[in-house]
Order: sequence, then structure tokens, then C-alpha cells
Amino acid sequence: MSRSLPRGRAMNLDYAWRCPAPRPRMPSSPLPVFPILPPLRRWLLPLLALALTLAAACGAHAWVWRHGLAELRDAGAHRLELLTLDLEATLARFEYLPALLEHAPDVMRLLQHGDDRTLQATVSEHLHHINATAGAELLYLVDRSGLAVAADDAGQPGSPWGTSFAYRPYVQQALAGGRGHFFGIGITTGRPGYYLSYALPRAAQPEHGDAVLGVAVVKIGLSDAEQRWHKLPGEVLVLDENGVAVLSTQGRWRYHPLNPIPDATRAKLDRERSYRTTLGASLPWRPLQDLGPDAQLVRLEETSYLASRRALPSGGLQVLVLEPTGPLRQRALGAGALAAALAAVAFLLLALRYQRQRSLRQRLASQQALQAAHDSLEAEVERRTRQLQQTQRELIQAEKMAALGQMSAGMVHEINQPLAAMRTLADNAQVLLQHDRHADVARNLQRIGTLVQRLAAIAQPLKVFAHKPTAPLQAVPVAQAVQQALAVLEPRLATGGPAAVQVQVDIAPTDLAVQADALRLEQVLVNLIGNAADALQQQPAPRIAIQARADTVGEARQVRIAICDNGPGIAADMLPRLFEPFSTSKPAGVGLGLGLMISEHLAREMGGRLSGENRPAGGACFNLQLPAAT
Repeated sequence: MSRSLPRGRAMNLDYAWRCPAPRPRMPSSPLPVFPILPPLRRWLLPLLALALTLAAACGAHAWVWRHGLAELRDAGAHRLELLTLDLEATLARFEYLPALLEHAPDVMRLLQHGDDRTLQATVSEHLHHINATAGAELLYLVDRSGLAVAADDAGQPGSPWGTSFAYRPYVQQALAGGRGHFFGIGITTGRPGYYLSYALPRAAQPEHGDAVLGVAVVKIGLSDAEQRWHKLPGEVLVLDENGVAVLSTQGRWRYHPLNPIPDATRAKLDRERSYRTTLGASLPWRPLQDLGPDAQLVRLEETSYLASRRALPSGGLQVLVLEPTGPLRQRALGAGALAAALAAVAFLLLALRYQRQRSLRQRLASQQALQAAHDSLEAEVERRTRQLQQTQRELIQAEKMAALGQMSAGMVHEINQPLAAMRTLADNAQVLLQHDRHADVARNLQRIGTLVQRLAAIAQPLKVFAHKPTAPLQAVPVAQAVQQALAVLEPRLATGGPAAVQVQVDIAPTDLAVQADALRLEQVLVNLIGNAADALQQQPAPRIAIQARADTVGEARQVRIAICDNGPGIAADMLPRLFEPFSTSKPAGVGLGLGLMISEHLAREMGGRLSGENRPAGGACFNLQLPAAT
């Protein structure tokens, strides 16, 4: 930016430019006079203009680069948060499998008598049924010698059944310490995956000398998650505990270490056959500048990136998000060139103005006009900068909302209640079998089958985040939907706190019906009643009131379903963002903050609306309004 000269100095320069200096009185013996001052005056202003022009260009470049780098770092942090949540949710889905296998008598008997082929086939069939619901890539059992004695795909090509995995680190870790984790290429399938291993029985502590009968191994395929990353801007790298890139949006980076690995470590990895092929050379990774504990500027394959990294709490994996800095550098260079051009133009105008021989009044007016234009330009730049920052924040929020539709965390949240009910029914069935109550066991199994069908049907409505549903709405009795939701939540309502939750249902008239989708309406009711039950865990006399009444809004008939509790109510800071994603007051690990967002989305898809408020008498109340059935 150009700077105006002080008035006094401008007047002196003008006077010196227009008026010759008085001739000094010469002594009797004249000395030689060298013309030094005129050349200095002639070059001083151009040199000063050039220096200020370069300073303006460097300042604009530095400012755009610094602020753009901060915005790029924030965007990378948001994207890194979404990616780590996605991976953590994928790995956490299978934590319950060891407990399920430990309570199967055939499984523990097979680990004690591994050479029984009939028992191996029976347990393999049991694993197949379990994995059909869990959705892991592989599920198999390994005895103490490392031999796979049962697998969910036993008899199929590439099955691990009958293969020895004693040399695999995840088997050795589980036998020595109770559990293990490992990323590698499948020996029998040739497909990469993440392996989780658990010693059976789980209560055994090998480091204290407890006997371990075998190991349950779950192989999780991460190729779907890797495919989803291609839809995000930037590049993604996932490093294992050895610093090797095992997942990446660039296939040529896969199975190359980020930094050089010692020869002894390479030999160990080759013996373990971690990557099936010889490990590739290290990537041309060159750090340029540290920006904090988890961010730095790097150069990879002649491209500069802003690298943000985060380690998963469990699993030994590190996630890196690489944001290319080339566009930002071009933008900073453009800003510097623009600033230099503006400064050059400004100094050219000043030079022309100083060359004109106008009156002092005209010069002062020109300076004031130039200063006013300068101030207006600064104000306009500031206003445009604020608009740009606001647009950037809106784009980041829109990108976050778009990525939510791809997160498997939503699926985990939606099926949580049916899974809890299935686990309770399965545990009860074991107790009933011990008492020879086969009729009750058959009823429990029938209810488990119904819940399995419900889980399969729940997956379809989750597509509403990407596709608009086409199934027509139909008349759904409110009483039936409420009873179905209470049946799913029955174990949770009975044992969720110090006392069983008392549920009062008041539907008038009893045949009241809404125009909706039965499954989606049940999902919304399960979420709302489940949230109310969670809020009542510390109440000595918990109560939930469900009331449904017909109402008329304008010329349309509506049905209002109110679900109220006598809990502590909704916190004041949560009320404005009840239906935002990841907004929750539950402790970490209990809720993801997606239930109310999904319920509000489903209500709007059915032509209704969902709202929440605090009751004056205490507690919270959620109101679901839907069109009445015609």
C-alpha cells in the first residue's frame, strides 16, 4: 500500500523541486564543487518506491499464505475428525463377538477337543450364523497351537479352516496378553484386512499363568471405508504400527513405509508375511515446517501438502490427511502480484503528481482524494474478507453434513436397541435351556428372529440421507406403532435404572391412525422413548407419558404424539442445537448425538415435524406431529 508523505515534508520537497537553492558565497580561493546531490535526489524516490512495492507484495503474500494455511488446517482437522470417527465406529462394531462366542458351549468344547471333525463343522456353522448378522469379513477360532479349528466360511475356497497361524502376531499377542491387533494380507484369501484377536475364555490372564484355550479372530475389511475417502478432497494415508501405509487414496503409496525401516525390522515383517509381498521402498516424504504437534508442511512426490495426523485410541493405526498447498500458494502469489501492481500504480501516480507544477492547494486536494480512495479500498477489502470467511465456514459445514450420510456410525446407533434386546433374549434362552423350558426358549428364538428381520429392514430407511424415498405412505395405527416400540425397549425400561420405568399410554380415540411409514414411525418412537429412558436412569420413580390426540392445523388434520418424562429436562445450551449432528449430553461412548437428527429427518420425510421443549413442572417433552390418516 502507498503511504502519504507528511504535509511539511511534501511542501519542502515541492519548494526544493521548484525553487533553486540560493547560491552560497564562495571564498576567495574557490574549491571544486561536485554534482552529488542531484543524482541522489533523482534515484532516492524510485528506490524508495521499489522497496515499498516489494514490501507490499511480500506482506500481501505472507498475509494470504498465513490465513489460508489456518483455514486449510481447520478444514483438514474437521475431515480428520470424520475419518477417525468412521474407523473407530467400524472397529468397535465387533467388540461384542468374543463374549458371544464364550457363552456358546460348543465353542469352548471344541477348543478343548479340537480334533473332533463333527464338532468343528457344528461350530463353523454357528460362526456362519453369527457373522451373517455381524458383517465381518472373516470370523474363525484358533486353538492354543495356532491351528484354525473352525471358520464361518469353512469348506469354501480360501477359508482359513485347517491353516496354522501360529506365526501371526495377532495370535501370539492374544495368547500372551489376552488380545491383539494386526493389519495384514490374508494368507488364504490374499485380501487385506484388520485383524482383532481375543483370548478365550476372556477372563483368563495369560501373564498371570491362567490357561488360555484358544483365540477368537475377527477380520474386518476396510476397503469400503477406503473407497469412501476418494469422494473427499485431499489425500488420505493410514499407517500401521510399523509406519507402513496400509490404506490410501493413492494406490501407489500402499505398502510403502513413510520413513526408512531398519533391515532387521524388514526381515521380521517378511517372516510374519504381514504384507504378503516384499515391503516397498520408503515414500519420498520430506518434512518442511512443523505447525504444531499434529500438523506440518511436507513434500511428497514433488507435491507440497499440509499433513494433519491423529492416532486411533486403540488399534495401533494413525490417520493422515494431506491437503495440497499448491492452490493456496498460487493464490498467495496472485495476491502479492496484485499488491505489487497496486503499489506500483500508486507510486507512479505520486511521481506524476510530483512532476506537475501545480499549486499547493491542488496538491493537498489530490492527496486527500487519494487517501479517501485508500481508506475506501481498505474498507472494501475488509468487507470482502469477512464475506469470504463466512462462505468458507458455510462450505465446511455443508461438507460435514454431506459426509454424515456415509458414516456407518448412524447404522450402529439405529440398531443399538434391537441388538440389546436380542442379547437379553439370547442370555435368557441359555438360562431357560438349563431349566428345560423349551417352550419359552422357542418363544425367545421367535422374537430374536423377528428382531433380525427388523434389523434388515432398518438398513433400508438409512438411505434417506442420499436418496429420496419412493415408497407410498399409508395409514398406520398409532397404538400399534407405540406397542412395537415398547416391545423393542422392554428390557431397557425394566432394568435401566434404580427402578423400572412406568409407562403411561393415552391414545384417544383408540383407533387413531397417521399417514406414515410404519417402520420409520417405529424408529422415531424407539429413539424418543429410548432417550427418555436414558434421562430417567437416576430418578427414584421414573415415568414416561405417551399421549396421542387428533388436532386441526389450518385446514389439515394432524395427529400430535407427545412423549414426556419426569427427568432433569434438557440443558439450556442444548435446546438451540437439539437436532444438530453430534449434539449430545450423554457421556462419551454412550451416545453419538445422531438419534434426534435422524428422527427429525424421518419426521420431515413423512410430512411432519419434530420439536422438543422443557415442561414447566419438570422433565422434557418431545412432540411429533404427523398428517392424520384419511
